[in-house]
Amino acid sequence: MDKIYLIVLNWNRWKDTIECLQSIYANDYNNYQVIVVDNNSSDNSIEYIKEWSEGKLKEFKLDKPIYYKEFIIRKDDKQLEYIEKNTDKTKGNNESNPLILIQTRENLGYAGGNNIGIKYIMENEPNAYGLVLNNDTIIPKNFISNVIDILLRNSGKNISVMGFPAYKYDNPEEAEVIYVKENILKGPEKVTSIPKKFKGELIKCKSVGGHAMLITPSSPIKLIPEHYFLYYEESDFCNQIINNNGNIYVSLNTPVYHKHSGTVGLDSPIQLYYAGRNLLYYMKLYRNGVLFLLFLILKTSKTILNVMKYLLKRDLLHAKALIRAYVDFFLGRRGKQWI
Repeated sequence: MDKIYLIVLNWNRWKDTIECLQSIYANDYNNYQVIVVDNNSSDNSIEYIKEWSEGKLKEFKLDKPIYYKEFIIRKDDKQLEYIEKNTDKTKGNNESNPLILIQTRENLGYAGGNNIGIKYIMENEPNAYGLVLNNDTIIPKNFISNVIDILLRNSGKNISVMGFPAYKYDNPEEAEVIYVKENILKGPEKVTSIPKKFKGELIKCKSVGGHAMLITPSSPIKLIPEHYFLYYEESDFCNQIINNNGNIYVSLNTPVYHKHSGTVGLDSPIQLYYAGRNLLYYMKLYRNGVLFLLFLILKTSKTILNVMKYLLKRDLLHAKALIRAYVDFFLGRRGKQWI
């Protein structure tokens, strides 16, 4: 039975993370293991998650305790070391595949945090699948077994990364994203409906949503680019895989349910800043001079209008986020930059 790891990144949203974990542990597949990477939360997230795994958190019911191991990381320019900090003394029903809790001790962003989990898999079980799953998602009971079945039945397609449609958590009939396509002048765009004439279970595509992204052992690229910090890193990742002869597919029959922007907030200043800045970096990397110039003119015009709207509302923080995205792009500032 093929082994699969699920990587769940947490930052100050322990309730969402626990709800996600409960949906995972309700699954009907046996050979899986969960890694929770905590991106230096300030809300005591790890302690709440440990309480939940021990069955001591009244807000979330748990039939049986979940055995866990806790690690912190020591990171420098040359190595990444996982140091075991604590092992749960209360044995659960998953002793052979304990819940792995990893504290980063700094906020590494989406890619950096998930890469901690991916590197753990590469060091311990390099032949296992790794599924990056947003903590503001939940999965159906048969999700993992269906995913493994699809992978085995389509082994001849040489799948590197497989994505999954996201339907809205509060409106499960409405698709948030099926897969991601490339618009030559706008960049990555969400596709929210399945082509009418398509009858298969897999669509080959350019990119998938970062809410749920499975990386196979045969993928030519396994680590997500970290210089974005937040937004567009999954599209860059998929481009790198395709450029190294890998294949990207979306599995239509295995959806997840997504709360959307539970971590940073929809249309928050943080989201506007990172999405705006990183789209500029992404397009500069993947468009030639003329196309990038046309994109820049269109995007700048739209941004100026949005800045004016925020200023008229006296919303200085959102206006600042949009302006700062451009300033930091032209100054070459990457990674974590707070507005």
